[in-house]
Amino acid sequence: MNLSAADGSGTDGRVENALTVSFHGRSCDESVGTGAHPRLPAKGVHVDDSLEVTYWQQSMDDAVRW
Repeated sequence: MNLSAADGSGTDGRVENALTVSFHGRSCDESVGTGAHPRLPAKGVHVDDSLEVTYWQQSMDDAVRW
């Protein structure tokens, strides 16, 4: 999960205190099951409009590259 652009190119930056991650079904136009609510730091996390979820990767370097 990339919360913001590492190079600062994202816009609409803000601090969020809650996050819900929904899971797509095989057709990608449906949600499957209950969304996950990962714990965030007490001060929240910075996100911007470049927020994205990548495919599961074995390392952080691979996730950022995709």
